[in-house]
Amino acid sequence: MHPTIERGSALHLAEAGAMRQLGDLAEFKQALSEAGDLLLCVDFTAAWCGPCQMIGPRFTAMASEFDDVRFLKVDVDEAQDVAAHCGIRSMPTFHFYHQGQLIEQFSGADEGRLRSIVAANRYRHFDALPLGTRVLVGGLQSAAQHNGKEGVVVAFDEARYQTRLPSGETVALKPANVRQTAVPVTLLPAASAFGAQPGGAASLLAYDEGANEYALVEEPTHTSRTLPLECVLLPAGTRATTAHLTDGSRNGVRVKVLSFDAHAGRYTVLAGKDGSQWKLKPGNLVCV
Repeated sequence: MHPTIERGSALHLAEAGAMRQLGDLAEFKQALSEAGDLLLCVDFTAAWCGPCQMIGPRFTAMASEFDDVRFLKVDVDEAQDVAAHCGIRSMPTFHFYHQGQLIEQFSGADEGRLRSIVAANRYRHFDALPLGTRVLVGGLQSAAQHNGKEGVVVAFDEARYQTRLPSGETVALKPANVRQTAVPVTLLPAASAFGAQPGGAASLLAYDEGANEYALVEEPTHTSRTLPLECVLLPAGTRATTAHLTDGSRNGVRVKVLSFDAHAGRYTVLAGKDGSQWKLKPGNLVCV
């Protein structure tokens, strides 16, 4: 498939293999939001810039080569507000964003450096909870008053989740002190043995390690029930932990769900910053 370049907001950023050329600052901010936890690369270019025209086609081709990275172009003459907002002083300049934050930048038509930065950050924080994830706080000692509260992840700073509580207060929490909650899931065929409707939607609330079951609420009936892991399909993008594998060295690994093959009954998960992928049964992934 040949890469394409589209203008304006008609093309959603989530479409892999395509390039979106932004027209103004509003579109730029929307693109940052749409990228989610994917690496976002922006080429600030100009029609009259010779080096830009040299590196431009190579940058565009990378949109098809790296389907888990998003690529954008900004013409600094057509989108002067974006260029000013980003402090662009020379072309081409490349900016790299993750979860809305600028993490790398450089100027010059250096394809090698461009590829090096993409490779180094392609799976940046792949195992961290995405912004907007709803979590349940627990295990705090010095701030025990927050235990049991629900919150929303608004940032991640390498070691702690910045979590906004219902009061509006934002607290910095270690990964061990947050658990995912209200995760939208689908019930698998095995759920029928427990009186649940296969294919039905549900909201996963918590994991009971002792019983090895999920507590969830079925939609739209709001029926509360518990189900074994093999009855619940986690959506793509969910962070989970491996468990109950024969090879004990692979248990307890934090992974990102990429897809589910219903015929094979296996997830494909991202299991390392090197891009390694594993095939796992539903009973071998715990959403916590």
